[in-house]
Amino acid sequence: PDDVAACVAATMRHLRGEDPMMVSRHRARAADGQYRWVLLRGKVIDRGPDGRARRAVGVITDMSATLAQQAATEDALSRLRKLSRQAPGVLYQFRLHPSGQMSFPFASDNFEDFFGVPLAEVQDDVLKLIERVHDADRPGLIASILLAGREVQPWVYEFRFVRPDGAVRWVLGQSTPELEDDGCVLFHGFLTDTTERKHMEAELGRLEEARRAREAAEAANRAKTLFLSHMSHELRTPLNAVLGFAQLLRDDASLALPAAKRVWVEHIHAAGQHLLEMITDLLDLTRIEAGALLVRRERVGLDHIVGDCLSMLQPQAEAAGVRLHPPAASGLQALGDPQRLRQVLLNLVGNAIKYNRRGGEVWLHLTSRAPGRIEVQVRDTGPGIAPDRLGELFTPFN
Repeated sequence: PDDVAACVAATMRHLRGEDPMMVSRHRARAADGQYRWVLLRGKVIDRGPDGRARRAVGVITDMSATLAQQAATEDALSRLRKLSRQAPGVLYQFRLHPSGQMSFPFASDNFEDFFGVPLAEVQDDVLKLIERVHDADRPGLIASILLAGREVQPWVYEFRFVRPDGAVRWVLGQSTPELEDDGCVLFHGFLTDTTERKHMEAELGRLEEARRAREAAEAANRAKTLFLSHMSHELRTPLNAVLGFAQLLRDDASLALPAAKRVWVEHIHAAGQHLLEMITDLLDLTRIEAGALLVRRERVGLDHIVGDCLSMLQPQAEAAGVRLHPPAASGLQALGDPQRLRQVLLNLVGNAIKYNRRGGEVWLHLTSRAPGRIEVQVRDTGPGIAPDRLGELFTPFN
């Protein structure tokens, strides 16, 4: 009943000569009582003198199966488009013609968002899209497509694509081909944006390279530290012999060395002692780098440590014409390593003497600052360190 009016109207238009054919698609009830879609196509073949239609012929075709198939196809396409919109890449069909022409029979709706190019502009001529592939990747891309089409084998290729806005994106394409009756090869595939993965791989590569470089540097540093440690030990043995014999020459009264030669011996002993101190410093440095320097933690009387240091340095101060001012007795104690503390004080006070001026002075102060902290201060009348060289402080052997 819903289709009667349209069917009658189509029929009357043709009978009046308004339409060249009588065409109506409508539902008709069959003998089993079920409605079926039919297509009615007819034409008047005889008219009376007054032009009225007297006879018509035509065909009625059962369209139910065809329309059901069309509906199923449209439903499947609709589902496919919905699914493809959710995919992170582009679903496509790509046809390679025997002539070399390339086209996209189908591409998902996100094609333009992916490439920045409307599908309509390149659908019938894919080479327009390939022109935007990075110059370094374009020849390989075309060769891979032609090879896959010739061999009818799966295609996988990764390339850079330059979008209209200038952005360069990495794209991974993969598809499966099938040979058609007309000689064309139809590819069904998927395109994925792999730019972030590429950046991550590059970053991981840089991190791995940095890790290898760091490990190599650490290995070289350990080898250097081990070498210096062994060499320091080896140098001390002959040097101690030199110092021992120089001391014998200096102190043996039976030799009756002239004053000039005694000065030579003093120079040998002083230079050897200086070299021994440097080797000791070097050995300590290598132990620190190797994590093998032992530092004790015990209660230390600071007055005793300072007194020892000043006693050892008094001859050096007298020779340099520098006066030492010891601190007042403080009774202070600290937790630390007496050997390392003594070493630090000897270096500080020794430098205060060495780089002072004749007639200069050196003071030591012990002060209890905040609870649990003691300040040891060495002050002298020397020229000090030039401001532009303060950055060289605390560098080994400087």
